[in-house]
Amino acid sequence: MMISILMVTITIMVATGFAAVAVYIERKIASFIQCRLGPMDVGPPALVFRGKTLLPAGWYGVGTIIGDGVKLLAKEDIIPDRADPILFRLAPYVVFTSILLAFSVVPFGAWFFPADIDAGILFLLAAMSVGIYGTVMGGYASNNKWSLYGAIRSIAQVISYEIPLGLALLSVVITVGSLSLGKIADAQTGWFWNWHIFQNVFLFIAFFIYAIASLAEVNRTPFDLPEAESELVAGYLTEYSGMRYGLFFLSEYTAMLLVSLVGALVFLGGPNTGLPFATPPLLAPLVLFAKAGALVLVMIWLRWTLPRFRVDHLMLLCWKGLLPLSLIAFVGAGIAVFQTAMPFQIFWRLLIVAVIVGFVASVREKKTL
Repeated sequence: MMISILMVTITIMVATGFAAVAVYIERKIASFIQCRLGPMDVGPPALVFRGKTLLPAGWYGVGTIIGDGVKLLAKEDIIPDRADPILFRLAPYVVFTSILLAFSVVPFGAWFFPADIDAGILFLLAAMSVGIYGTVMGGYASNNKWSLYGAIRSIAQVISYEIPLGLALLSVVITVGSLSLGKIADAQTGWFWNWHIFQNVFLFIAFFIYAIASLAEVNRTPFDLPEAESELVAGYLTEYSGMRYGLFFLSEYTAMLLVSLVGALVFLGGPNTGLPFATPPLLAPLVLFAKAGALVLVMIWLRWTLPRFRVDHLMLLCWKGLLPLSLIAFVGAGIAVFQTAMPFQIFWRLLIVAVIVGFVASVREKKTL
């Protein structure tokens, strides 16, 4: 019992601490892409010891993170006069708690498993779905039309994109024959071609469906319509200030880590390096976090590269694009389960290579045009 409590405590500390690191990394990436000076130079004066400069002026922009933390702690916590005070206060805690609850079934290695649940995928999807209630509560309780619009957008977006996301995960479930995240990770031991993303073309497609749908699940650009500042001020966050706003902000970055960890566990080998002789058990959590960190960096890069979708385009992509593809991937993965002979395995992997080559060729052709 004490070991489980200790594991859960460590998991919560890592998840919440990651948010601060991710904010700093995102500001640095944004400053490189958009030539911003603040995240590069704002910070304490140079740290000099015995005539040697240990840290330059600005400390590589760490002052922006310190400023944000002080600002959130010092700001007055305001509740609008006509807002529902109970729901207004409760909403950020519901969102944040649902994300932390989902972390309890994420295996970080054979020796670090907070909660080994056989139906881990179902528990994960259920816990992530609870967060939408907090978003709706915050938008409705604010008694602000922009906040209500943002909440309605969030309902439509999350409910829509949960379907292809769930089907993408179930494509792996029927391949492994288990709903346990631990068993799904164990099924990818050995060489890197045993990872689910490389097993057959249907799971290869399912990974990219999951990646796109997870962006919509965590309201990241180009799917940040529930908080679009250009038309909704800040969406369901409009009336929030202080640490209540901070909890919503923290939840977004914690959710980024969660969906990235799940993607790495289900499709990218989990804590396995892909080399049978180079996967020491003690380093398994670091390997998993390295893979999840790479996926988080892609999310950050996309935010500062792609424009926001229009609402009708957002729904069109889901219902006419991702949903049919996820159904094809789900049915195809089920068929591939029974085709375990070596010629079939070679054929599926060659088909993956053909898909990649075709995609690269089409991109190059468009660039030349």
